[in-house]
Amino acid sequence: MSIKQSGIPLGGILAGILVPTVAATTGWRWSMVIPIVACIALAIVSSRLQRAQRPDRDVIGASPARVRIRLPHAYAFGFLMAGIQVAIFIFLALYLVDARGFDASRAGSALALLLVGGLVGRPAWGWVSDRLHHERVRVLQMAALLSATFLVILPLVDDSLLIVVLLGIGLCSVGWNGVYLTLITEAVPVRLIGSTTGMALLLVNLGAVVLPPVVGLFVAGVGWSASWSLCAAMSLLSVGMIQIARIRGVISPLEGELTNAL
Repeated sequence: MSIKQSGIPLGGILAGILVPTVAATTGWRWSMVIPIVACIALAIVSSRLQRAQRPDRDVIGASPARVRIRLPHAYAFGFLMAGIQVAIFIFLALYLVDARGFDASRAGSALALLLVGGLVGRPAWGWVSDRLHHERVRVLQMAALLSATFLVILPLVDDSLLIVVLLGIGLCSVGWNGVYLTLITEAVPVRLIGSTTGMALLLVNLGAVVLPPVVGLFVAGVGWSASWSLCAAMSLLSVGMIQIARIRGVISPLEGELTNAL
């Protein structure tokens, strides 16, 4: 799951490197040709892919146990962390240009560097959680706590340490996604995975729409430092929400419906 989700920061890395550079030389309108061509190419490639065979039902249901969580609170974690993640994507380059004096190409490269952290972080956190698979909640809490830490110190460090902080933000603020989706899918019986992950992704995308404008209002009203602190506070709030969601122990597939989680 985490490897699959790593495609998102990988695409961001390419965009962060290519689009600002083209925009600086040809103007922003021509730079939009890159994502348009990429979308068309991907549409053509995906239309030619053979439909994957349906997995064997016995393989799908082979998990020996399910983690017990309260789903509404787990959904809140995804809502908050996704909003923080997209706010970082939107505002980081603007912050670097406005507050630190970077040019567009350098700011885009810095965003790409942050996404390198996310590209590494998603499979890395997935590797850790696969070895602590009954403690995936704890793994998510650690990622969110570190995310808050790096976001608070972002406006405080000088340029010599900025690379470390950006990699840390990418590792934690972007790297949580695969572990979160795995936790959600493991919490319910097989027949409910579609509706449950669908609701989780609905809240993830809602957070990505609702929270970045709130951060933008803080940028306009009180400045950059308070805005990054707001992101850190939301990250800490997500730690509390996933803690409330946690129910100790696991449930066997033979124990019936997971009523506490639903």
